[in-house]
Amino acid sequence: MHQYLQGMPGLKERTSTGKCKPTNTDQHGTALRTVDQHEGSINTRRRDGFVMLEYTPGTDRWCPLYEWLNFIGGKITDVPATGQCRWLAFHATLHNIEDGFNPFTQEVAEAANELKRQSINGIIANLEDEGRLHPSDL
Repeated sequence: MHQYLQGMPGLKERTSTGKCKPTNTDQHGTALRTVDQHEGSINTRRRDGFVMLEYTPGTDRWCPLYEWLNFIGGKITDVPATGQCRWLAFHATLHNIEDGFNPFTQEVAEAANELKRQSINGIIANLEDEGRLHPSDL
């Protein structure tokens, strides 16, 4: 999939250096510490029909959303709930654009449809290999 998206016209590679301002994780209360963890052993915890087998706390510091978005040059974009909104959101995220989405323009619709076509073609192209490598998963 990666090689298909890399071949898309208009993609630019960006690099950035810097740090997010650390925040105090104690302000989040005990919500982060709801799962018991014992070093070297597997814990099980049942909740809502799910079994959590293992929990490893994050090693990174929390970063407020807008600082993180500024750091990576990202934008928040609202897309209309049209049933194809995931492709519109994927297109907005991939190209870091926010204009032409609500209501979406013909240009945005065509670009999102092209992205959808390329993504699905990549998935279909890999199905034969996936079936050969993991036949029990298909």
